[in-house]
Amino acid sequence: MNYIALAHKSGLDKDLTVSVYKKINGGYFVSLSYAKPPILYVLDNWPKKYLRKNFIIWTVTKNYENVDKIISLFITLDVYLLHSMASLLSGKSFSLALAEKDIQEVFRRIEEEAISQGFTSYPTREDVVIDPKDIQILAKEIADRRNSEEINADIYSVINEIAYQSEFSNQLREKKSWFKSIKRGDILKAIGLQGKLDEFFDFEKVKLTYLIASTTLYFDNKVTEVGITETVNAIKNGDPMLNDEFNKVKEEVKQKAQYF
Repeated sequence: MNYIALAHKSGLDKDLTVSVYKKINGGYFVSLSYAKPPILYVLDNWPKKYLRKNFIIWTVTKNYENVDKIISLFITLDVYLLHSMASLLSGKSFSLALAEKDIQEVFRRIEEEAISQGFTSYPTREDVVIDPKDIQILAKEIADRRNSEEINADIYSVINEIAYQSEFSNQLREKKSWFKSIKRGDILKAIGLQGKLDEFFDFEKVKLTYLIASTTLYFDNKVTEVGITETVNAIKNGDPMLNDEFNKVKEEVKQKAQYF
């Protein structure tokens, strides 16, 4: 199941659908499907996939028939997907009103971006019909990934893998030759030996905050209360609740990383 298949199911032109799909890099569903933990970090740029200058220029200069309908379908799928995922994981009801609010906000941002670039025309919303069962399938796929790789996983191991892949560790490898030989599972302990765990947490604070927003279901509970846009903003602005959890996790990791 993917967005191209759903667009084809809706009777939309396949070639044009593929073109739009490529322009938005598959939408946020694809990014969430392939992202390594912290999976929700791909939403830090929400809804940037639909606001890129080249994408807007392409939509307004090509003047393809039904392009607005395809864009409307993809945006609606992304929004419904995230709200459905949040509902599944939080156990709270799907709010159609909040989903509509998020869709309208994406189109408002598209309009704002297009006008700022000097365009008087831009993609506008069109009505689309989506089978709720299709949304549930997509939402469950991402929810299952988060359950397996983040929510039900050992958070120390998850953060250790983030540390192994981090630019912070790459910088240490360049400065300390012995650091290059550290085994994957010992990377946090090696950083701790250097007295740099606090620096690591500061360096990767944004990513680790998204991880905590996932493992605590903060993201999901918040989306069902205020929607996607406000939830992402709350994470970016450092909600005190997340800061408290961040500090708690940091101390737990520091304690565990003390011993080889």
